[in-house]
Amino acid sequence: YLSAAQAYLNLLAAQREAAIRAGQLAVTARRISELEARAAIGRSRRSEVVAARSQLAQDKAGYLAALSDERLAQQALRFMTGLREDLVPAEIETRSGAPLADYLTLARSRPDVEARRLSARSYDYLAELQERGALPTLDLAANYFVLRDPMPEPENRWDAGAFLRIPLYTGGALKAGRDAAYAARKAAGLGLDLALRQAESEVNSAYDELEYALRQERTLAEALVLAEENARYQAEDYKLGLVNNLDVLGALNTALQTRLALSQAQARARLALLKLETAAGAELK
Repeated sequence: YLSAAQAYLNLLAAQREAAIRAGQLAVTARRISELEARAAIGRSRRSEVVAARSQLAQDKAGYLAALSDERLAQQALRFMTGLREDLVPAEIETRSGAPLADYLTLARSRPDVEARRLSARSYDYLAELQERGALPTLDLAANYFVLRDPMPEPENRWDAGAFLRIPLYTGGALKAGRDAAYAARKAAGLGLDLALRQAESEVNSAYDELEYALRQERTLAEALVLAEENARYQAEDYKLGLVNNLDVLGALNTALQTRLALSQAQARARLALLKLETAAGAELK
């Protein structure tokens, strides 16, 4: 389940990165056209045009790397699903998840925990059986002879008996059976405790991961708004001669990196939620 989810989100993030980098290529290309026009009338230096072209080459290299990652992610998801055609994953809606207590409650009834619980209960029954093996027992038996040669008289066609068994001495077999049953019961109880602690630990860890992933996503969303605003102001200031071209390129690159970081944070947040639901066993319900 998690492997398929990871492959799905990897492809979604790779396609999103390729789209972001393609948009950045268009922005840089427009920047070069503007600089060339300004250089032609002497309002910009040729070095600024060269710097912009260098930035464009770097953007193209990043775009090609994103396309390569997208193909690898395609292959991984196609392998997981058995599909042969290229896939276009849909966006996953943003969800913050349920309260931690709800996930912990689900985790305590996870199938692996429930299996441990049933195993511990069965060893309780076995220990009780060994305890009762030390008590006297009364066995009753009766026979009725339907066919017998020679056939007895009607009053002799049946018999019955009662057998009282008292375990006075068994050579230590009863004590050994009890000790083994008690040890198995204790081990099963410890196994149940361990399974519960592991389930709760996995849920707590996944919940913390989700919480911080969502915080990071919100912070990067705010940072992107500011980075795009800064890039817009830098471009306007350049037209007024207040900043140089390197300042503008730096602002554009900062906006690009922030946009990519936000995309990755979104993918991590979605995966963290899936990890949390898996740790709680919610996807099975």
